[in-house]
Amino acid sequence: MKKPINLTRPLCLGLIISTVCLLLILPLKTSAQSSNTASGLRIAPLRSELIIAPGKSDTVSLKLKNVTSGRVIIKSVVVDFTSKEDGSPSALPQDEKQLPTSIRSFLTPLDGVVLNAEDEHDYDLPIAVPKDTAPGAYYGLVLFQAVPADQIDDAPGRVALTASIGHVVLLQVPGNIVEQLQVLSLKAARQTQPDAAKSPIVRTGSLFSSAPNQIQIDVKNTGNGFSKPFGNVTITDWRGNQASTAEINTNDPKGNVLPGSNRVFVSPITEVKGIGRFTMLASIGYGNGNEVITVQSSFWVLPLWFVALVTTGVALLIFGVLRLIKKIRR
Repeated sequence: MKKPINLTRPLCLGLIISTVCLLLILPLKTSAQSSNTASGLRIAPLRSELIIAPGKSDTVSLKLKNVTSGRVIIKSVVVDFTSKEDGSPSALPQDEKQLPTSIRSFLTPLDGVVLNAEDEHDYDLPIAVPKDTAPGAYYGLVLFQAVPADQIDDAPGRVALTASIGHVVLLQVPGNIVEQLQVLSLKAARQTQPDAAKSPIVRTGSLFSSAPNQIQIDVKNTGNGFSKPFGNVTITDWRGNQASTAEINTNDPKGNVLPGSNRVFVSPITEVKGIGRFTMLASIGYGNGNEVITVQSSFWVLPLWFVALVTTGVALLIFGVLRLIKKIRR
């Protein structure tokens, strides 16, 4: 009498393979939110870029609009900031020690501007660079707050960070400027919108069940000036055919990377078709375009139906091999 074939081992092995593949296909979830609005005021533009030689001066010009329904008094202060991963500024406390790149000693904010409802004001802020200032990049954030006219206090130079809107000032002092860039990573990502009321979910990794729809390049500025990287990414499939392309830092004006900081540039790509391994080749330029960095990375697209098919095939193959071995032994 023949012994019954034990299916436990091959089925368990198939289950293990399926579980591992599914875990690999579900990369780490991350999400990000940003906002350029603040209660009470509208500001334009959000950024000024200047080149001022030591001992010279210039003016930061912008427009402020009261978007409240009442009369307000404008308070302002200059603070240092650090750069977030997406390039947006993160204001430091007003009593924080000045950074070496601070512009706080270069300008003095103006207080006491009165705006009625829907009024606009041309705000001109003088900025002067001391004669002994070393060449390089300097920056700061001018924060504005709209205080209702009947609630104004007597504390000068104090602005609540959470109820303010900021204008970024980027100042370069000419001289011995070294522009140097380093590419830290090149990744594929997939952004999904699960619900209109929620922030998009971004999944990064090297293995996807659905094709990625964006690429992320993390670059670091190792020089002493501002850097505006640019370039493109070409994606090819396992046969060497072009699957998609993307441009880097295409905004006008282009995004800056602060000295000593890193920034992740995100670019959308058209839906990558097919399955298997895809290769990303990025060419990133900076400065006058004479310096170009080339970096390569890859990712896999393996749909769930494909993983299930392969897993089933592997399980059946193992089952067949075990059955054959059992027959040979008999």
